[in-house]
Amino acid sequence: MNKQLKFNRDFYKDIQFWLGLAVLIVGAGSMVSEHATNIYFWLNIAMVILGAVTVVDDLILHRKPAKN
Repeated sequence: MNKQLKFNRDFYKDIQFWLGLAVLIVGAGSMVSEHATNIYFWLNIAMVILGAVTVVDDLILHRKPAKN
């Protein structure tokens, strides 16, 4: 079983990448105007983390294991 991570060269063709990038940008942009005591600040941090995970996940090429 090959467990190496491969770079997805066609990441920009996938809608998941663009949605993750949009969530990342909107979350980071909204976080600038909020205070740390506000609940929306923490929701924006969750959005940034979710966006970053989605973008990184789409940059990695996931291969299905070969059937024997």
